Amino acid sequence: EVPSAMQKMDAGIFFIEPFYSKVASAPTKLGEFLAMGIPCVTSKNIGDVEPILDDGDCGVVLSRFDDEYIEKRVRDLMNLCLDLEVKERCRSTAKKYFSLKEGVVKYSELYKNLC
Repeated sequence: EVPSAMQKMDAGIFFIEPFYSKVASAPTKLGEFLAMGIPCVTSKNIGDVEPILDDGDCGVVLSRFDDEYIEKRVRDLMNLCLDLEVKERCRSTAKKYFSLKEGVVKYSELYKNLC
Protein backbone atom coordinates (compact mmCIF):
# COMPACT_ATOMS: atom_id res chain seq x y z
CA GLU A 1 0.00 0.00 0.00
CA VAL A 2 3.03 2.29 0.26
CA PRO A 3 3.10 3.21 -3.47
CA SER A 4 -0.61 4.07 -3.35
CA ALA A 5 -0.06 6.32 -0.35
CA MET A 6 2.96 7.94 -2.00
CA GLN A 7 0.91 8.82 -5.10
CA LYS A 8 -1.09 11.18 -2.88
CA MET A 9 2.02 13.11 -1.80
CA ASP A 10 3.00 16.48 -3.21
CA ALA A 11 6.49 16.32 -1.72
CA GLY A 12 8.74 14.01 0.24
CA ILE A 13 10.30 15.37 3.40
CA PHE A 14 13.16 13.82 5.31
CA PHE A 15 15.68 15.27 7.70
CA ILE A 16 18.72 13.30 8.71
CA GLU A 17 21.28 14.35 11.29
CA PRO A 18 24.62 14.73 9.49
CA PHE A 19 26.47 12.19 11.63
CA TYR A 20 29.77 10.88 10.32
CA SER A 21 28.12 7.66 9.11
CA LYS A 22 25.51 9.63 7.10
CA VAL A 23 27.85 12.03 5.34
CA ALA A 24 28.76 9.34 2.80
CA SER A 25 25.38 7.59 2.59
CA ALA A 26 22.53 7.68 0.11
CA PRO A 27 19.11 7.59 1.77
CA THR A 28 16.94 4.89 0.18
CA LYS A 29 13.93 7.15 0.60
CA LEU A 30 15.47 9.66 -1.84
CA GLY A 31 15.47 7.12 -4.66
CA GLU A 32 11.98 5.97 -3.72
CA PHE A 33 10.53 9.50 -3.73
CA LEU A 34 12.20 10.42 -7.01
CA ALA A 35 11.17 7.15 -8.71
CA MET A 36 7.56 7.97 -7.81
CA GLY A 37 7.93 11.47 -9.28
CA ILE A 38 7.88 13.20 -5.90
CA PRO A 39 10.14 16.23 -5.32
CA CYS A 40 11.93 16.32 -1.96
CA VAL A 41 12.99 18.65 0.80
CA THR A 42 15.80 17.57 3.08
CA SER A 43 18.73 18.75 5.15
CA LYS A 44 22.27 19.48 3.96
CA ASN A 45 25.39 17.29 4.18
CA ILE A 46 23.84 13.87 3.61
CA GLY A 47 25.76 11.94 0.98
CA ASP A 48 25.22 13.17 -2.56
CA VAL A 49 21.65 14.30 -1.92
CA GLU A 50 22.29 17.97 -2.67
CA PRO A 51 24.00 17.53 -6.06
CA ILE A 52 21.42 14.92 -7.09
CA LEU A 53 18.48 17.20 -6.29
CA ASP A 54 20.22 20.19 -7.85
CA ASP A 55 21.15 18.27 -11.01
CA GLY A 56 17.58 17.16 -11.60
CA ASP A 57 15.96 20.35 -10.27
CA CYS A 58 13.73 18.08 -8.24
CA GLY A 59 14.10 19.17 -4.64
CA VAL A 60 15.11 21.65 -2.01
CA VAL A 61 17.97 21.32 0.45
CA LEU A 62 17.86 23.28 3.70
CA SER A 63 21.17 24.61 4.88
CA ARG A 64 19.72 26.65 7.76
CA PHE A 65 16.67 26.47 9.95
CA ASP A 66 15.84 30.10 10.73
CA ASP A 67 12.23 31.13 10.04
CA GLU A 68 12.89 33.51 7.15
CA TYR A 69 15.06 31.03 5.28
CA ILE A 70 12.66 28.13 5.81
CA GLU A 71 9.74 30.26 4.60
CA LYS A 72 11.65 31.08 1.40
CA ARG A 73 12.61 27.44 0.78
CA VAL A 74 9.04 26.25 1.42
CA ARG A 75 7.90 28.70 -1.29
CA ASP A 76 10.60 27.27 -3.56
CA LEU A 77 9.31 23.76 -2.88
CA MET A 78 5.71 24.79 -3.51
CA ASN A 79 6.69 26.32 -6.85
CA LEU A 80 8.56 23.16 -7.71
CA CYS A 81 5.50 21.06 -6.89
CA LEU A 82 3.42 23.22 -9.25
CA ASP A 83 5.90 22.71 -12.09
CA LEU A 84 4.20 20.46 -14.65
CA GLU A 85 7.51 18.80 -15.58
CA VAL A 86 8.81 18.06 -12.09
CA LYS A 87 7.43 14.51 -11.93
CA GLU A 88 9.28 13.52 -15.11
CA ARG A 89 12.48 15.25 -13.91
CA CYS A 90 12.25 13.32 -10.64
CA ARG A 91 11.83 10.01 -12.46
CA SER A 92 14.68 10.79 -14.85
CA THR A 93 16.91 11.71 -11.94
CA ALA A 94 16.03 8.46 -10.16
CA LYS A 95 16.95 6.47 -13.27
CA LYS A 96 20.20 8.37 -13.69
CA TYR A 97 21.42 7.91 -10.11
CA PHE A 98 19.63 4.84 -8.75
CA SER A 99 19.09 2.49 -11.71
CA LEU A 100 19.98 -1.11 -10.84
CA LYS A 101 20.85 -1.75 -14.48
CA GLU A 102 23.27 1.19 -14.56
CA GLY A 103 24.69 0.21 -11.18
CA VAL A 104 25.47 -3.31 -12.38
CA VAL A 105 27.24 -1.92 -15.46
CA LYS A 106 29.30 0.52 -13.37
CA TYR A 107 30.27 -2.08 -10.76
CA SER A 108 31.19 -4.54 -13.51
CA GLU A 109 33.47 -1.95 -15.14
CA LEU A 110 35.03 -1.15 -11.78
CA TYR A 111 35.76 -4.82 -11.02
CA LYS A 112 37.23 -5.35 -14.51
CA ASN A 113 39.57 -2.40 -13.97
CA LEU A 114 40.73 -3.85 -10.63
CA CYS A 115 41.76 -7.17 -12.15
